[in-house]
Amino acid sequence: MEKLDYKIRIAKSMKDELGILKVRDTTWAETYANPRLGITKLMIQNHLKRKFNEVYIQRYYETLKQKNIKNWIVQDSKKEIVGWLFCSKDTEIKGSIGMYLLPEFQSKGIGSKLIEREIKWLSKLKYIELEVVSYNEKAIKFYKKFGFKFTGNKSDFKIGDYTLKDARLEMRKTLRN
Repeated sequence: MEKLDYKIRIAKSMKDELGILKVRDTTWAETYANPRLGITKLMIQNHLKRKFNEVYIQRYYETLKQKNIKNWIVQDSKKEIVGWLFCSKDTEIKGSIGMYLLPEFQSKGIGSKLIEREIKWLSKLKYIELEVVSYNEKAIKFYKKFGFKFTGNKSDFKIGDYTLKDARLEMRKTLRN
């Protein structure tokens, strides 16, 4: 495995927020495009442009200051944001996460380091939940490696006007009983 020079830190500025959105846009287009199911990169890009407008960006930026939410970012050697982990303490019992890494930074151990931080930060809670799209086999395999299991809960995955029925699958990791 090649050695990568990267740094993980807490996001705190609007510049960080814009870097997070850039990572999300790139990874969504790569991860969720599925021509066999009729989901194209263009559909995803149009969806993201409509959904993540200036009001959304400002509102999300405000979450960087909340104590029950952590946004860890991964920066490469040029200080470019190449990954992101969103983590929240939703209740005293439950936490939730979302993680994205640019494709060229995947399968290099960075995601594992992010998940380990998240599990440590949420360790006092009972469980952690996340959602994964049913055809994202790489993410499913990754989360299973860290003890996440399917709950059986499903919801629709929407990209613009397109809906893929029951394609968002909930996974849960129990931290304590």
